[in-house]
Amino acid sequence: MRLSFTAKLTLLAAFNILAIALDYLPNLIALTVVAVVIWAVTRPSGVKLKLTALVVIPSVWSVVILQGLFYTEWPKTVIFTIIPPETPVAGWLTGGVYLTYQGMLYGLRQSLRIISVAFVGLAVVWTSTEREIVAELRRLLKNAALSVGVTISVRFFDIFTQDARASMVAYRTAGNRRLGVGMFRLIVPLAVQVLRRSYVVTLALITRGFNPRARISAATRLGVLDLVVITASLAVATTIGLLKLLTLLYIIDVLYIPQLRELYWYVINYV
Repeated sequence: MRLSFTAKLTLLAAFNILAIALDYLPNLIALTVVAVVIWAVTRPSGVKLKLTALVVIPSVWSVVILQGLFYTEWPKTVIFTIIPPETPVAGWLTGGVYLTYQGMLYGLRQSLRIISVAFVGLAVVWTSTEREIVAELRRLLKNAALSVGVTISVRFFDIFTQDARASMVAYRTAGNRRLGVGMFRLIVPLAVQVLRRSYVVTLALITRGFNPRARISAATRLGVLDLVVITASLAVATTIGLLKLLTLLYIIDVLYIPQLRELYWYVINYV
């Protein structure tokens, strides 16, 4: 994805809006196909393929099965009976548990919302360098000190989790099984270590001439492809989101515009 980080974030935001606004199953399938194409353009390695599978597959089957079991709307077409209603105790309490076609279809729509955004999100993360993220963060926050603080926090989070894991292993190895008050023995050295690293980083920044009041650099110039992606994604997402909002206001009887009657019908049935 040879796009600026701004264009990638805009594309990801557009997919989030579309995933929420779209309800018609063919539209959600099309959205997911486009997301998969964007993800495939990044040419993921074998490790990334496995990571994607770990993200996508559980999201799909768990949501589909759960919705198929606990779908409450009508009508219902029973595919398989899990607990018959005449089963002692469980059947009496639940009235029977069934796997329904309409529930699985509803679960499929919800899972497509999730994985379409997940595919694009993975593509953005895998094609963005830390330098791009930091630069964009500085421009968004408009505060050098705050942006550096957030960046350092994110950068050292992995180190902090490793320290916490090592401390937990040492705590368990010493024969301790319960946390409780003993957690204090773990928190204190971790906090001290964080403060020590913060002091070292602060000294390094000062010696390198860091000025927390420095002006934030202007936004980088966007290329033609960036402008096309930003314009197209914002136009599509904004249009569909606005149409969905107007239809929702009509459904809940808040705003009705007679000239949009056919549009309401189209959005309800095909969007």
